[in-house]
Amino acid sequence: MADPDELTALRERVAALEEELAVHERRARALNDDHVVRLEQQESRGDWLERMLEWYADLYEFAPTAFLSLDASGLIRDINLTGAALLQIPRQRLIGRPLRLHIVPADRRLLLEHIRRCRAERGQVLSELRLLRADGSDLPVQLLSREDSASLDYGSVSYRSVIFDLSEHKRIEVALRLGHQRLSLALAASEAGLHEYSWPVGALAG
Repeated sequence: MADPDELTALRERVAALEEELAVHERRARALNDDHVVRLEQQESRGDWLERMLEWYADLYEFAPTAFLSLDASGLIRDINLTGAALLQIPRQRLIGRPLRLHIVPADRRLLLEHIRRCRAERGQVLSELRLLRADGSDLPVQLLSREDSASLDYGSVSYRSVIFDLSEHKRIEVALRLGHQRLSLALAASEAGLHEYSWPVGALAG
């Protein structure tokens, strides 16, 4: 027959082990719940980041302004749909091509100077030149570029660039200049028909 004291001690030991096991189970559940929460948060953050990337991609692709990326030699690394439409060339055909091929020959030296300044200067570089479009027409534009600091992480330099269409601005300039010329001619013609009269003294008295 077992000793009652030994049975009591054994029961107490079993109870202590059960309590210890329960504590470990609660901790394990808490850790598992925390892990699940963290995992859900990461998934949620991942979904949010994915949506933001898609939003920025759409913003880049469908922006009303032409965006492109140039390497240190002036090759087109990337260009958005607006930029491709501006040049009237499919985007896939532009990637990897020198931008100078799409510049009016007389202005290509301006592009070379633009790239040289991008290499030598910090901050933004702005130049005016003319694009050569697929239909043979030329388009006056401003090219604004600055170094892409993120590209340095990949061991190469690239420049984020924006092309501003100046055709409407130039059209307004020409219209204003022509209007000014017409006004000057009209004033000159009107002055040619003016005469100075002097009334005789006392002519009004009678």
